Amino acid sequence: MERPGGVHTLVFVGGILLGLLLAYARGVRLRDLERAELRAAWVLVLAALIEGATQRLALAGRIDPFTWGRGLELFTLLLLAYGLWQNRQYKGAWVLGLGFLTNSIAILAYGGQMPVTEAALKSAGLERAVSLLKERGDGLHVLAQPGNPFNALGDVIPLALTHQILSVGDLLIIAGTAWLVVELGLAARRKMGAVR
Repeated sequence: MERPGGVHTLVFVGGILLGLLLAYARGVRLRDLERAELRAAWVLVLAALIEGATQRLALAGRIDPFTWGRGLELFTLLLLAYGLWQNRQYKGAWVLGLGFLTNSIAILAYGGQMPVTEAALKSAGLERAVSLLKERGDGLHVLAQPGNPFNALGDVIPLALTHQILSVGDLLIIAGTAWLVVELGLAARRKMGAVR
């Protein structure tokens, strides 16, 4: 759970920044990354745009997550699957895909909304969100129901410092993005080394 633009920005930007730091430590420079060959990049960008737009529209109350959530989640997952399959030679793409899959399973299990536990909300300093979700919801999240086997895949990891909550899928997305950035940089560097 997050403020608009919060966790997803944190997840992607955090993964990219972590990847850049790790790549730099491995000798990769920005000029190497400029030559990186990410296949079907447009599909991955389109999927990210659809995901972001869906979240913004749901938070603004312009779309019903129950009506549109499942369909858009499945469509986004298909786009991501295609884009990641085109880059299957990179291990980071597999980890990234696993992260999206785990988040999608949790969202689909709850009818288009990400489950979040009351305990995680309180630990992250988001006590007011508990009553909001009980009363009317926020369009993106739903309180996790006790005994649901998919709760562990929801937002359950509180970040008290930033007042945000991550899921296991989010952590996999961060790790996969970072790994992919490193792999793309190293592959571009090897290719340029062979050309020189």
